[in-house]
Amino acid sequence: MKNYILYSSLLCIFCERFVIHGLIPFDLRFYYFIYIINLFIIGLSKLALRIKIGHLIVYLVFVLSSLYGLIRGTNTLGSLSFQVVGIFFCSLYYYNFYRALDFDIKRIFRLYVDMSVFFASLGIFAFVVILPFVPNIVHTVESTMSEPAVYSYTVLPAMYYCIQVSLKEKKGYWRTFIILLSLLLSGSSIGYLGLILCVVFLIKKISFTKAIVAISVTAILISGIYVVSEKFRVRIDDSVKVITTKNLAEANLSTYALLSNAFVAIESFKESPIIGNGLGSHPTSHDRFVGNIDGVDEFEQYMQLNSKDASSLFLRLTSELGLMGICCAFFFIIRFYPSSKVEIKNFPELHIIQKATLVYFLLKLLRAGHYFSPEFYFFLFIYYLAYVVLKEDMHKLQTNG
Repeated sequence: MKNYILYSSLLCIFCERFVIHGLIPFDLRFYYFIYIINLFIIGLSKLALRIKIGHLIVYLVFVLSSLYGLIRGTNTLGSLSFQVVGIFFCSLYYYNFYRALDFDIKRIFRLYVDMSVFFASLGIFAFVVILPFVPNIVHTVESTMSEPAVYSYTVLPAMYYCIQVSLKEKKGYWRTFIILLSLLLSGSSIGYLGLILCVVFLIKKISFTKAIVAISVTAILISGIYVVSEKFRVRIDDSVKVITTKNLAEANLSTYALLSNAFVAIESFKESPIIGNGLGSHPTSHDRFVGNIDGVDEFEQYMQLNSKDASSLFLRLTSELGLMGICCAFFFIIRFYPSSKVEIKNFPELHIIQKATLVYFLLKLLRAGHYFSPEFYFFLFIYYLAYVVLKEDMHKLQTNG
């Protein structure tokens, strides 16, 4: 049972593309079926289903605060209900997934890395052998994901882990190369930014010299990507133009999606800065505010682009949960990050896993606003549980030492 739960759950992370549209009011995704089947298996086993009290309290606070948006008319019951059910369902699943596997963080993460290498190889194979002969298709690496950006932030934690393991053990460079090549071929700006973040995170101890080197290396990498990647260059140029002119008329679609949602999020934040307009309210806010943006008429066909997820988790939190949501996100990241040098020295792999997961969270804040995408709670719980396991192992070491 445990092996089935492990492999099927990790497979879900890489099957984000498999979705049925239009059959029912919301998208029917492949991993929903796996979650339901696996929850039944776990629930009927001797483990039964469990939920942490702290998890439930945070969830209820977000739900109750969201009722304010319903009262004010800035949210709809349908949008709120869908987010409430989806968040509870997916978070319940992944907590019990880790319980079913005895919180074996290292084994789970190592298998995720192996699967990342496999799907990276699959993406490269398609890029070289299949895509050149398929007409009217964007020639990039996205493997089994819906777009290159989603592929990139899903495998980047594996990329960081492989780099660290290669440097420490002086082997496994081929895994690093395969994921790196797939990210370079993805053409994704978020993938390139993630690679830069991986390089920065390799710095163990910050000093003035290392800070200067890190800034210089980052500047060189960004400049190199700007010169080599036309997509990256266009997005940077368009973003600067839109910000300076405050007009979206000449922006590309990616820039339009991000900056139009940023405008909507700011307007929504102004309405309710403390608790936002409620879970699921951003599409409603988008309908109310997007028409006020200069140049938006040029994108009439794409007016609703990324309106459901705000194109960024940070923007969506700003719009839907206000300061409460933003503070909770950064509190979570800071609170469960190991600070003791002794802990890091004695349990380096857990620290590497946490840093790898942190790469994902930072990119998620920048790019994707879905609350229950298949990888989100996988990384959220592994970040928290790695901290818990590290503390427990450290306590055992001190007790036995």
